[in-house]
Amino acid sequence: MSCWLTAGCYTGVDGSDEPTGTTGSGGVTTASSAGSTGSGGADSDSDGGAPELPEPDDAPPAPGREFECDGALQDPGPTIARRLNRPEFLNSVRDSLGVDASDLADQLPPDYRAEGFTNTAQALIVSTDDIAALAGVATEIVSRLPNPAGLVAAHTSCTDFLGTCEDEFIERIGKRLLRRPLTEAQVATMRPLFAFAEEEGDTFVDGASMVIEAMLQSPHFMYRIELQTDAAGPYRELDDYEIASRLSYLVWGAPPDDALIAAADAGLLDDPDERVAHVQRLVAAEATRETTRRFVGDWVHLDRLDASPSPLAADLREEAEAFFDSLVWDEARPLTDLLNARFTYASEALATAYGFPDPQPGLSRYDLEDIPERAGMITQGAVLSWEDGHASMVQRGLFVLREVICAQIDPPPPGVNDSPPEPEPGKSKRHYAEIRMETSPCSGCHVQIDPIGFALEHYDGDGLWMETDEFGNELRSDGELLTQFHPGIPFDDAREMADLLAADARVAECMLLNVAQFSLGRRLAKSDGCMLAAVRGSVSPAGATYQELLEAMVVQPSFAQIRIDAEGE
Repeated sequence: MSCWLTAGCYTGVDGSDEPTGTTGSGGVTTASSAGSTGSGGADSDSDGGAPELPEPDDAPPAPGREFECDGALQDPGPTIARRLNRPEFLNSVRDSLGVDASDLADQLPPDYRAEGFTNTAQALIVSTDDIAALAGVATEIVSRLPNPAGLVAAHTSCTDFLGTCEDEFIERIGKRLLRRPLTEAQVATMRPLFAFAEEEGDTFVDGASMVIEAMLQSPHFMYRIELQTDAAGPYRELDDYEIASRLSYLVWGAPPDDALIAAADAGLLDDPDERVAHVQRLVAAEATRETTRRFVGDWVHLDRLDASPSPLAADLREEAEAFFDSLVWDEARPLTDLLNARFTYASEALATAYGFPDPQPGLSRYDLEDIPERAGMITQGAVLSWEDGHASMVQRGLFVLREVICAQIDPPPPGVNDSPPEPEPGKSKRHYAEIRMETSPCSGCHVQIDPIGFALEHYDGDGLWMETDEFGNELRSDGELLTQFHPGIPFDDAREMADLLAADARVAECMLLNVAQFSLGRRLAKSDGCMLAAVRGSVSPAGATYQELLEAMVVQPSFAQIRIDAEGE
């Protein structure tokens, strides 16, 4: 019996600083098949194979156990220079120079997905080809300055080829572009550009434009660099400008605004209450919604829809983003409500396809209380559409396990036939799945994956409801949650499963891990255990809003620190 899937057995989270293998959301790691663990625990000594699921009377593992706090002292985590991803680069150019460079995005270094997200520092690499391309991007950006003379005038009080005028411009534009006051050495590297402009008979504005072009190629613009300076202990307190950048990119995905720069100038940002006040100010802006749309886009894999042949693909993305915006920001509801909220947004075409009564023109809100087949993101087409618009029981089950529960699945053993069987009259996908769960060598994984997919069998590849499959086979939606964290909880349909997930402690923990992973912009590690514990201590993940989680993270000591690596590490 073949495994009929593209992923195999469950492994748990090891929480290591240097994980191996492929990764999913929430900063958790899928071990390679050579080193997989059976029951998924960090203490397991199994050599792989079917997981040892808990007996019904056993207590499931505690949520968050993969990132335990071994002591009271928080560790700020690995020291990483984070490259600006494409949206952050473009936002930084827009906010600092007033230039829309969005059409140049494809010329920037690609943002590879890692740990489920496209802003993970370890994957934001730059090749030599990227460096050459960045030079061209910088030149093009400078050519688009809407008012170069006005920009120069805003950053210097004089435009003569004098050291005082040149240094004033370099320092003031540099503070904006490089997001901190420049050192004397940094100023000195820029002065020859003014000298060159003067020698060539160009204007002061021409020299200033060359300075801007050079700064756009500086590592201090391209990366969020927090330097390894001398410190008395293992950690260094960040300066106010470094904290300002952490806050602004956390909430806005953009550089510090005038208010944050002013707070940094005044030395206020070492105060946790001041940081919370800025978060509360920043979240009111549209830029926050843009950033969290990237969060939900990565989390739900909305990029799949970009290549979908479905005529509803754009409408499905619009539904997911509008629903997220409304629940998270307009209504400030707990993140777990995303899974079962009784409303959605749909275009007229999508509402018609979903079978909603009285479809309205444009994007409209629909109450789902009396539409039992719909509840939260779990039943939205953006989540249900996989494999080029085809319904996939396995991919749907894997999505819930990996992205909603933060459980892990290993690849199947080498040589396994993973081609899914085609249904036929009298034999639905569930028919084959039930055989697979009982007799397949991959049954240990499929007893977790497939019953989740059972709940969603009534939805086609676009998430549209169907009573029977294409061969007239009647469809069933009953299943159970049977994972390392759930010893077997039955449900009758997708809505009931969504309600179970929304009320589940492990799911709430997974939401925290996902937000923390995206907010930190790096993979989570064991060293984050005490920070996560402190966040849980200040706000319960089960009822936490996105904003509350942000506020709980920025007040932590580790948010305002950097680890000083020992020499040679």
